[in-house]
Amino acid sequence: MSSELVATYSALGTKDGDQYYKGPECLACVKDLIRALRYDDDLCGVRRHLGKARILQKDLIPLLVHFNDDIPLRNDIIRLLVNFTQPVILSFPESHTHKDSATTKCMIEVSQYLRQYKEEFTVEHVMNVLGSILAELCQKDWEDRDDDDIIIIERILLLLRNVLHVPSDPAEEKRTDDDVNVHDQIIWNLHINGIDELLLFLGSNPNETQWCMHVLEILFLLLREQSPSNLATAGGARSSTERQNDENKIDELMELERVKQKRLQRTFGSRHSKFGGVYIVDNEVTSTGRNRIYHRSLQGFNDYSFDIEKRPRRTPKPKKRLIIDFQSRPSTYSIRVVLQKFSAQVLDYCFNVLMRVVKDTIKRQHSMENDETYYLWAMRFFMEFSRLHNFRVDIVSESLQLPTVHQVLQLIASYYEHMCMNKRERHAAIEWGQRLHYAVSAYKELLLHVQEMIQSKDDTVVQSSKVILSNLLYHPEYRDVFVMLLRNYNEAVVQLSFLQDVIEMTHVYLRLVKLYSKQNGQLVIQKKRKRTAAKKKTNSQQLPTEDQLMEMWESLESEIQHVITNTASASELPCPFDGASDIPIEEQKIEVMKNIHEDLKTQNISEAVLLMKAAREVWPDDVFGSNTVSPSSEISVLREIFFNPLSVTTSHDYEEEEEEEEEAVQENVTSIELEMDLSRFTAAFANNKIVQVYSLALANYKSNTDELNHAVIKMLHTISIKHEMMPMLFQMSLFRIFSDILDEPPLPRYRELQKFSSRVVADFLILSQQNKMMFAELLIWKTSGECYELKEGYGAIQRKKQLKENRNVWTREQEEELSSLYEQFKNETDIVGCILDALPSEQCRTRGIIVSKLVSKGLVSSRKDLHKKTKTNKEPWSEEELFTLKSLWQPSENINASIEQLLCSFPGRGVRDIKKQLQNLGLMQPSSGKRKHQGDEVLSVETEPRETVKKKGKKGNVDKLVQAIHTNGYSNQLAWLSTYINDEAKDRELDSEWEELCVVPVEQSTAEALETEVFHNLMISIGLMPPSEQEMYWRIPSSMSPHNLQTITESLNVPQRDTDSQITSVPEDEETQDIQNMSTNSNAMTNEAVSWSDDEDDNPHLEPANDRDPSLSPSEALELLRKEREAKQPPSKRIRVRTQFDSDDDDGGGGDNEVSSSRSISKERDEPRRLKRNALYDSDDDDD
Repeated sequence: MSSELVATYSALGTKDGDQYYKGPECLACVKDLIRALRYDDDLCGVRRHLGKARILQKDLIPLLVHFNDDIPLRNDIIRLLVNFTQPVILSFPESHTHKDSATTKCMIEVSQYLRQYKEEFTVEHVMNVLGSILAELCQKDWEDRDDDDIIIIERILLLLRNVLHVPSDPAEEKRTDDDVNVHDQIIWNLHINGIDELLLFLGSNPNETQWCMHVLEILFLLLREQSPSNLATAGGARSSTERQNDENKIDELMELERVKQKRLQRTFGSRHSKFGGVYIVDNEVTSTGRNRIYHRSLQGFNDYSFDIEKRPRRTPKPKKRLIIDFQSRPSTYSIRVVLQKFSAQVLDYCFNVLMRVVKDTIKRQHSMENDETYYLWAMRFFMEFSRLHNFRVDIVSESLQLPTVHQVLQLIASYYEHMCMNKRERHAAIEWGQRLHYAVSAYKELLLHVQEMIQSKDDTVVQSSKVILSNLLYHPEYRDVFVMLLRNYNEAVVQLSFLQDVIEMTHVYLRLVKLYSKQNGQLVIQKKRKRTAAKKKTNSQQLPTEDQLMEMWESLESEIQHVITNTASASELPCPFDGASDIPIEEQKIEVMKNIHEDLKTQNISEAVLLMKAAREVWPDDVFGSNTVSPSSEISVLREIFFNPLSVTTSHDYEEEEEEEEEAVQENVTSIELEMDLSRFTAAFANNKIVQVYSLALANYKSNTDELNHAVIKMLHTISIKHEMMPMLFQMSLFRIFSDILDEPPLPRYRELQKFSSRVVADFLILSQQNKMMFAELLIWKTSGECYELKEGYGAIQRKKQLKENRNVWTREQEEELSSLYEQFKNETDIVGCILDALPSEQCRTRGIIVSKLVSKGLVSSRKDLHKKTKTNKEPWSEEELFTLKSLWQPSENINASIEQLLCSFPGRGVRDIKKQLQNLGLMQPSSGKRKHQGDEVLSVETEPRETVKKKGKKGNVDKLVQAIHTNGYSNQLAWLSTYINDEAKDRELDSEWEELCVVPVEQSTAEALETEVFHNLMISIGLMPPSEQEMYWRIPSSMSPHNLQTITESLNVPQRDTDSQITSVPEDEETQDIQNMSTNSNAMTNEAVSWSDDEDDNPHLEPANDRDPSLSPSEALELLRKEREAKQPPSKRIRVRTQFDSDDDDGGGGDNEVSSSRSISKERDEPRRLKRNALYDSDDDDD
């Protein structure tokens, strides 16, 4: 075989200097070489022989350069070059499953030949020929291309892919980072020959979509050694930030060297001792009872340890940490500039088109398996380059669509499942782990891009980012992926860089959650709830006792005798036997006996008697008796069947009984919407496995970036401080890291790490004084329950559980004590509170438990009877009380706490009464009703009084405005407003003190309708208060009586008149003309507050009060009423928000049981339907 190969490639031609002369049988020899490579053996003997003979360098490349006009020869040479340069993994397909020493040796040899082939393509003439051929074929229209042209285009792209796929060998090349390696030379060669522009053409042309996967793979191999951050900063002047970072690095190195020198001087002094004798160490005794002898130099005495000479424990190979030698190096300045321009051109011309076609190809499964990794890499690389170089959303819009984000999440879930399924096959698990890393990197870059978008100055970009972010926060799949990846991190399958990306991705997501909640207030999320329903076991009936059977029989005997006498001459009998059945006749007889027994038990006596007579004809002279049996004997037969144990079990198939022995569990997954609790979401990270993972990342704090160290410390701070899980960090391996951090010099990049480490160590020392077992607890990782026991004492969870179970248990003595206490305090204001004070503290009763027990015992008829009734003093304030109030009032940040301190000094006065008097005295500004969150408290925001703004439109008659609303198609929204006001009227009839009520729309259509000008004029006409600058909702004033509100409701319920008459009628005045010409899309907001009259009106069309001139028309009376109320607008009180979730069964009484529905209002936003609720509900605990 070797002689034939030598003869074949010797006949290709001869090279003389720079000229190459092809042989007469050159084309045939090329085809023979193709055939020989096709039938190569498993060890690639032909390929290795041709590589050793340097056929590609000596013959094939010169033939391609000098004889490119010979099209048949050129095509076959390109085909042969594709075969020569194919990756090693394709030449040895069995290397994954079976790899011995011979195969490994051959693979290494082929890899060396491939690196030699790659060097040949650094020649300019080779790429020039390939570029000219590719350009000539691309200039043809796709209709003019034949099959050979398409094949040649594909082979050239494959050849470029194979050449770029060959990995570099830095040890062999021996080049510095700033030097040009072979890969950089090929990049330069592609650039000067215009092949990069041809790749852009193929990726952006809609008619060349079939080459998109090839183009994407070439882009991946072209840029795989580059970092987007290095490319983004190339080609421009160094910024002041970069210069400052370099100066800081130099200062850090100088500080480290200075600290090192100080330590050496402190240890050895100025005189160097070269004495290398033997020393005796005091206060350290060996096993023999003598002092330890030290045989080494004093220079390393402080670092001496008994572990130096110990052999480390060998880690099994499947559990070793995965380390992949990925070669990422910064190229020279000129290469980086070329790649920067090329990357910018990819984003400008073909990124969106290329990604759209590739995504469709992957979705339709027209690509090769796992080609989506190139798609994920391109998404991550070019989005990061765009974010750092020139942030523009339009050039990467294809990757920011919601279907794309969902596809990335699906790939993460799919790769994670495959990685877990193949955990026993480490090589396969590593491959799936690398694919998972690509998906996580893409998802991380999506989050970083959304973070940049939400901080943009363009309103359109901000709104788009909110839509994406609302979906990322709403669906549980996007939220749960972080905890899943962190808790199941396996360092033997995925590398450490994967963990670092997951930690940074989690940090960005939490930052987005906080930013979104800060800007929008309310966060509504979807949560999936699994409801498990277990099928009950259908066990056989328990055997009744003999006494029970006797009692049943005595109750049935008289009726059985009556039935037997009346059915003596029955003609129609049931058929007890099936001759065509496969069941044996004896089993059928037993089944008949069971049925008779069941009929007797269920008191179907007539059916049991008829079945017995029918069975007697089938089985005569058997257990059913003979045909000549007397009625008394028939009773005896039924008695024997009734007491027969065979007839106890019910008649079920044997197979069904076997299936029903095991419980069949059914799961129903339902989705519910609720408000997102950030504290509850971050509590999922308080897990010992997640703390272990973060400690692995913190162990590399020196090589980590400042952002990564900050993310790690931020999460550990959240777990230990915010969630009070500090003992979870008390672990020896983590303390060793803290020790190394504290030994570092006080540099700025270590300041946060050292501060947190000191806090953890200090808390450990404090807790160790209370619990002497804390030093032993350092050896294990602790769960949340164990952390609670370390703080509260061992067994605290069990005691708490036992206490919770016992507080619902009442003994007879305790029930009698409760009854006597109720009789003693039933006339008190707070009955339950008095009973709680009188009960022993060890019972640990709660208010709800006592109320439930009183209701169950029948001492009270309803829970409402136990509401605390506060006796409020309605008398006016005296001068002495006002003087005392002024002297005791001490304003603070927490106004509610300051007012509660005054309650003891003014018995009978409620919180509202004290607030109102403080406002009248000028000691406290009126609350605008807007609330903000600060920790767990709700603080009022003191704002200026509501300013009135001149209205753009004119005030019209209510009836005309109602008809205009009907004309504009807002009848449903008007009905909602009428119902809303009517509900408030009913509430005010039950309450003596009225508060302002925000008009909060729930549906999007209602919110849009309330923004129109016609609704603004209507709400001003009926006396609603428009929002001020710091508010966003209209309000029903507190001065409106229930009768006024009912009158408004009647005026809004006026039916729609004939539309034709409205259209053809001529407007009577300019005001009516303005009403008919109103635009439904107007967003003009009026800020003028008009209050309704306190007098009761009987006319539903807003007639004036009795003390006004009755000759005035309704519109004139309303105009006069507005002018009077504008001068004396009542002060703003607490504002309530009525929503669709308010219950009609809530109590209207005051005291502790009255829960004010004060709300903290969030800004409206144009979000999906599930995020349309515009109020953040916070209960106000103010007492009357």
